[in-house]
Amino acid sequence: MDKDFNEFWNAYQPDENRFPRRRAATFRAWNERTPAARKAMLAKVKAEGAPKWKNPYFYVADFPEPEPYNWNGDP
Repeated sequence: MDKDFNEFWNAYQPDENRFPRRRAATFRAWNERTPAARKAMLAKVKAEGAPKWKNPYFYVADFPEPEPYNWNGDP
């Protein structure tokens, strides 16, 4: 498993009774995102917490792609 995904999952603290079998689906969605988006999701969940009402799969799938802050796209 991916270390960053595990850190994201633990920070998100989803209700696994309410959202059963979401870990595997969320992991697949996580791997389809860019490294910048993964880093931004992890930072946001760690800083602000996760919305308890939102399925973690849809959080990852719907998270907006971060905008690069310089013209060549480097962080």
